[in-house]
Order: sequence, then structure tokens, then C-alpha cells
Amino acid sequence: MLLGFDLSLDLEDAMNLASILRSETTAWILGFAAIAAAVAVAYWIVGWLGIGLLGLIGLIVSNQVDLQGGHAVIDSGHGSSAVTGYARQLDQARASSSSPEQKMAAAAEREKRSKTVFLVNTVFTALTALGFGLFALHDLP
Repeated sequence: MLLGFDLSLDLEDAMNLASILRSETTAWILGFAAIAAAVAVAYWIVGWLGIGLLGLIGLIVSNQVDLQGGHAVIDSGHGSSAVTGYARQLDQARASSSSPEQKMAAAAEREKRSKTVFLVNTVFTALTALGFGLFALHDLP
């Protein structure tokens, strides 16, 4: 008991908390909170240019995820082993989606990822335009 509150959790409360933390809405809220915190830190350290650069970095990462189709992003620093691993991922994905139900589930997952990437790209495009635009307006002589 802390300050008159019972902070003990039973198994049902823990499961409810876990399901709340795994929900998609919670993920969006935490994601936008992280972006807002990164924007605040970038503005505090660099100013408007930092917000523009943060948006540009976010666009690069988001487009790489979109181009890779949700698979691991190839790291060119590891040479042929990274390419071989990526090819193995693609072969496993093709082999595992042999039934029509699995193909439909994979198509639904691609559609969901496409909508998510579009929203994330929109947010980072706005940050890039806002950051570089206000940098040009306020900070350049």
C-alpha cells in the first residue's frame, strides 16, 4: 500500500494492461508522442533546421521500409550476407503463402502497411516542409 493506494495487480489486471499496451491505438499514440518529443528536442538543439532534418530522416526511413515491403532493411555494410538473408526472407514468404487464405491475409497486411506508410510519410513531409520553410523564413538573412 503506497499513500493509501493498493498497487497490487492480479493476473487479470496484468492481462488487461498487456492488451491495452499491444493495441494499435496505443502504438499510434506512443509513436506520435515519440515524434513530438523528437521534434521538441530537435528544435531546442538546432532550431527549425533540426525539424526539417528530422522530417527528412523520417522520410528516408519510412520509404526504405515501404520499398522493402516490411522485410528487414538491407544493410549494405554487411555485403553479400545481408543480401542472402533478404533473399531467404523472400523465399520463405513465398513458400509460406501457398493457400488462398494466406495470400489474402498477406494482401491485407500489405494494404494495412501501405496505409500506415502513407500516414507516416504525410507527417514527415509536413515536418520537412515546416522545418525547412520556417528555417528559410526566420533563420536565413
